Order: sequence, then structure tokens, then C-alpha cells
Amino acid sequence: MGSMNLSAAAIAEAATAFLAMLLSLTIHEAAHAWMAKRRGDSTAEREGRLTLNPLAHIDPLGTVILPIAGALTQLPVIGWAKPVPVDLRNVKNPKWDHVLIAFAGPGSNLLLSILAAIAVAFYGAFLKDLVPEGHFLFPLVKLASVMMWVNAFLAFFNLLPLPPLDGSTVFSAFLPDRWARKYEEVIAPYGYFILLLLIVAGGLRWLPPLAAAYVGAVRFAVESVL
Repeated sequence: MGSMNLSAAAIAEAATAFLAMLLSLTIHEAAHAWMAKRRGDSTAEREGRLTLNPLAHIDPLGTVILPIAGALTQLPVIGWAKPVPVDLRNVKNPKWDHVLIAFAGPGSNLLLSILAAIAVAFYGAFLKDLVPEGHFLFPLVKLASVMMWVNAFLAFFNLLPLPPLDGSTVFSAFLPDRWARKYEEVIAPYGYFILLLLIVAGGLRWLPPLAAAYVGAVRFAVESVL
């Protein structure tokens, strides 16, 4: 009986982690589309990507397979969604507008992590007795707690300077044009392969401590105010 309860708890945790990742990736991509429109390019909006409907953003590998695998194996939940289309011919300053559009995704995750930390701290300070564990609203508390960590991890993961991640756009903008073109020619075609190799080989083990440091700093700041 105990093993059945443990199994049910593990499934519930995996489901919460997957839901947190799905919501976070959806907002991440919608933020790209929103910023693109703000900078003058409505391509993403016309293609239905300026939306909070997760179905519009799902990438089978990055949104479904990897997050589920990570959640079920208790490894870091890594993922990405279908890239938002951007036509830089529609923006005034292609190089730096592209950086803003790229950073909008991870930036939204950093903001979501802060908002989730505020929600968790507010719950701990004012609502803990009203919504104890077992209350029908308690899963929302668990979701907020997971969102806090998932979004911090997702933000730093997507800022890696490796195509197709957003960090590659930000990184390239600070390189001399000749180096940036070389970087695109040499690295971009193998970006997915390098990324999967790093994941499998454990080359991203430093990301969870970085995300934990960010979450710890945010929680300390929020709890100091409350």
C-alpha cells in the first residue's frame, strides 16, 4: 500500500513539473511574439503565436518528450517550444531589436520566477493556516513552488550561447560581425546535436546551482519585504 502511495505521489509531482514547464514555455514564446510586435514585426501574431494557448507553441521533443522524461526520472526538467517566426526586415534596428525579441523569452521566465516566489512567500506568511496540505487549493501552492524553480532553470538554460537557444542571438550581437557570421556558420547547424550531447553527458550540471542561487536571492528579497 505504501509503494502505491509513493508511486501516486511521484506521478503527481511529475504532472506538476510538466504543467509548470508547459505554462512557462507557453508564456516564454508568447513573450517573444509580443516583443516582436512591439518592435514592428507582426509575423508571429499573423501565424497565431501571440497567444497563451499551449497548442500553438508545442515542439514534440522540447515541450513533451524531454520535460516528461526529466519529470519522471527526477532529473532537471529541460525544454523548449517551437521557435517564434521573426522577420527582421520589419524592425527598425535588426541587430538590437533581434536581441530584445530573443531576451523577451528568458526575461519572462525570470519575471515568472519572481512572481511565483512572491506567491509562495505570501502563502507562507498569510495563508498557510487557511490552505493547509490536503486542501483542494493546495495543488496551486505546489504549482507556484515548482514554477519558481522551473522558470529560473528555464531562463538560464535558454540563455546558453548555443543555437537554437535565445542566448545565441544575444551572444552573437556582442561579437564582431565577422566572428558572428563564422559562429552562425560553424555552430548553428550542429546546435541541437551539441545541446543533446551536453544534456546526456551531464555538461549542464552547473545550471541547477545557478538557478538555486537566483531563487534563493529572490526568496530572501521577497521574504524580507513581507
